[in-house]
Amino acid sequence: MGKTTVSESMFIGWMECNKKYTEARELTYAEFVSKFVYVKKDRCWKPRKMRNTIGRLIWVPPSINEVFYLRRMLTHVRGPTSYIDISTVKNVIYSTFRKACLALGILADDTKYVEAIKEAKDWGSRHYLRKLFVTVMLSNSVNRPEELWNKTWEWLADGILYRERNIGGIPEFNDPIEAIVSAIYPNLIQKHTDESYLQRRAILASRIETINEINQYMLSLISGEEKEYLSCDSVGETKSASNDNYNTITSKFLNSLFTSSLSNHRIKLKIGAPIMLLRNLDQAKGLCNKSKSIITRLASHVIGAKMITGNKDDQDIYIPRMSMSPSQSTWPFKLIRKQFPIMLSYAMTINKSKGQSLRFIGLYLPTPIFSHGQLYVAISRVQSKSGLRILIHDKDNKPSYTTTNVVYKEMFQNV
Repeated sequence: MGKTTVSESMFIGWMECNKKYTEARELTYAEFVSKFVYVKKDRCWKPRKMRNTIGRLIWVPPSINEVFYLRRMLTHVRGPTSYIDISTVKNVIYSTFRKACLALGILADDTKYVEAIKEAKDWGSRHYLRKLFVTVMLSNSVNRPEELWNKTWEWLADGILYRERNIGGIPEFNDPIEAIVSAIYPNLIQKHTDESYLQRRAILASRIETINEINQYMLSLISGEEKEYLSCDSVGETKSASNDNYNTITSKFLNSLFTSSLSNHRIKLKIGAPIMLLRNLDQAKGLCNKSKSIITRLASHVIGAKMITGNKDDQDIYIPRMSMSPSQSTWPFKLIRKQFPIMLSYAMTINKSKGQSLRFIGLYLPTPIFSHGQLYVAISRVQSKSGLRILIHDKDNKPSYTTTNVVYKEMFQNV
């Protein structure tokens, strides 16, 4: 661009001439050569002495995009002194020549393409209708793509939404928890001890309260005697002077606290139920946080289980009670809970599902997801689209097909 031949081209020279001659500012680019002539040795335009020349513009195909729209503007704009002048319509500067053409109203409408899609919509499947739309768009002859889309999208999308809802959604239900359980755990009563069956599926939700509700509902469906385990909760000692203030906290209050990284105060279990470890017990043998097992024995102070994930060489495991504290919490004190480091794993929080790959995933969203990236994490746990079911409803249990995807834009500022 720094070359003299570029900076002093005939086109640039035309705009410079418009600055110098009042008469030039009354002419379009095609009309300009009838009254001005380009002098090569001086690299500039000068008034023509003999006025018998007819100007013309070289044809430009629509596929060249902005050059095509520039050419269209040159047949209407008179006396511009810069590219900005060419893209200005009624004192408004447009970012592209195409937008300027649209504002000037010199582009033909796309009615014929709307009518073409309208005529073809009753001929066959919507798959071929969408192919027709793509063919039209690739022809580079559509002047207003957004307008064409707005006028035809319902015909093009017909059948897609219905199919997607049937593939990924659960359209009708009376009890949402019963619906999501039936979709992900069909024939649970007959297969509730089948390792392969339990290992390949899970229900995900964003809140621990929801997870507890689903797990307890599913436990009630399987046969067997239920055994209940209660934790012993206390406040950990600290060197802070305010520690004395926590002595008044009651056990009842401590028992009511729960978080996804900590066992519940009250755990109900049955033989054959799947559980997930919440702490590392023996990493060498695969007894790690998030590993899954099936309960085989229930005693007062120890639980027997059989591993269904990780290293299965030594499958029979015994789980004792242990003292635990959450690594992070919003509480101003340190909660110490002595309990079995497990939770039922029919359903789990989205955060607990990280790193897993399952054949069947049920995403249950009675309330919107509230953390950055959680929706992506949940959906990416499933191995295929056919194994995903999503149930969304409002506070009145009416089904919905939309939810909020939380993304903190601040995270991308330094990327």
